[in-house]
Amino acid sequence: MMTMALAMTCIPPKRRMQYMDAQRDWQGNPLPVGEINPIGIEVAPIIHGNE
Repeated sequence: MMTMALAMTCIPPKRRMQYMDAQRDWQGNPLPVGEINPIGIEVAPIIHGNE
């Protein structure tokens, strides 16, 4: 639910969404140590297509 709410706030023009990718254990939980990488997500092409 929180992820969807965040995605919806990024729909208006000039909004950017970023996901922090981290290493995870076998259960999918983030590890307390390790590298965290920001991954930018451009939502305009997803919402508006090839306008």
